[in-house]
Amino acid sequence: MASQDNKKRAGLGARRPKLVAGVIVAAFMMAASVVILSGHVAKRPAGDQNRWHLVAIEGFASEWPAIDFSDYESATTPLYHTLVAAVHVYVTEDVRSLRLAGATFTIGLLTTLALWVGRRRGWKEAIALCLPMVCSLYVFSAGAWLLPDNAAWWGVLSILLLALRPRLTGKWLIVAAIVLTLLTLTRQIHVWVSAALWAAAWMGDKSAENGLFTGERIDARLGRVAMAMCASVPAFLMLGYFIWLWDGLAPPMFQVNSFRPEGGTGQLDVAGGNPIIPGTILAFFGAFGVFFAGYLIPTIHVALRKRGWRLGVPVVMTAAGLLLAGIPLSTYDKDAGRWSGIWNIVAKLPTFADRSPVIIGLGAAGGLLAGLWFVALPKRERWIFSAAFAGFVAAQAVTALAWQRYYEPFLLLLLILMATTVARSADETHETPHMPAWAPIGPAMLAAILLGVTLLSLKS
Repeated sequence: MASQDNKKRAGLGARRPKLVAGVIVAAFMMAASVVILSGHVAKRPAGDQNRWHLVAIEGFASEWPAIDFSDYESATTPLYHTLVAAVHVYVTEDVRSLRLAGATFTIGLLTTLALWVGRRRGWKEAIALCLPMVCSLYVFSAGAWLLPDNAAWWGVLSILLLALRPRLTGKWLIVAAIVLTLLTLTRQIHVWVSAALWAAAWMGDKSAENGLFTGERIDARLGRVAMAMCASVPAFLMLGYFIWLWDGLAPPMFQVNSFRPEGGTGQLDVAGGNPIIPGTILAFFGAFGVFFAGYLIPTIHVALRKRGWRLGVPVVMTAAGLLLAGIPLSTYDKDAGRWSGIWNIVAKLPTFADRSPVIIGLGAAGGLLAGLWFVALPKRERWIFSAAFAGFVAAQAVTALAWQRYYEPFLLLLLILMATTVARSADETHETPHMPAWAPIGPAMLAAILLGVTLLSLKS
């Protein structure tokens, strides 16, 4: 009854997941259709499509069905390009039609997210929570042009939602094995998300009584983790095959002495590693995370009061964010993989000792927020999200390109899922206050800002 009263007070409506999905997908498709059918050209996404991904798709189509995957114009594994090439071979060669076909992956991503959130929150709140994904430049661009990003993010989201299931049975591990393999065949770097499955297996089933089954023997936990790792084996085998085929983590043309960034003076190996990436990811987490404060504040207040010893976690994470963002160089530098997105802002502002106060300050804020979310989340979900975040950072750190487009969609997904999780937990356990009526305003404001960035960027 308290939950229903709270929803009425907040004016967030009943739970209507299909309505939420319909609104979110319709918003994307109306905008994407206008962009695609009008022939509008935006420099970055259109340039990436025409220079790289469309060339790879047309190359696969010309070789069909005996495709040579040993080297091609994409730094990713080839499943997305192969599927679009099949449309090119059997349906149409028209680029606009191919772009509309490619948009189905974004529809899948947005539908999956909206249905999950919509089943747990009132429909108005769910729409507000999902809007940042629709408005993000990097999500929208990957849906309106032929880019493989959203196909991969759909796979990442699917694995996270499988890990968050109250009970991870053998049947769902088989499903996870299939999805994880397809994901790795789409974008090899995302094999990291298997860490979320392993964490879910270690934590065990969700208990309606106390949140976790307790008093469990260690061999039972290790047995479940072993099963989850077995489910990950096909994906790692596929990754190993392509590493063997390419003699590296990316096709040869993107390896050292082969890939030269436009406007740079040197050459980059896209799998060469970059020390600023962990700090940069935390910086974006801080920048986006503040808009979800309405979901964090009431939860963290109670969590710290009941479990005060955990106050040390945010303190340690703040220090870690400060160090990770403050020690590596953080100026605009194409030869060091630091350009586009936030780096364009860094280039226009003062720096000190080749380090950006913007990156350092946001990195510390991101560390603080990461620590607060760790304390606020329910026990099982806390470790699943932590494993996912750690896996994501570790995987990105072995690449050379510190690009915002690689981080923004995942961080938005993570924040949306965490906000929904703590709100649902507050409704179910009554251990913390219900989320305030103004909580969804934050994600809606973030969506408006991201929309403005998208509109300005797509004009160029």
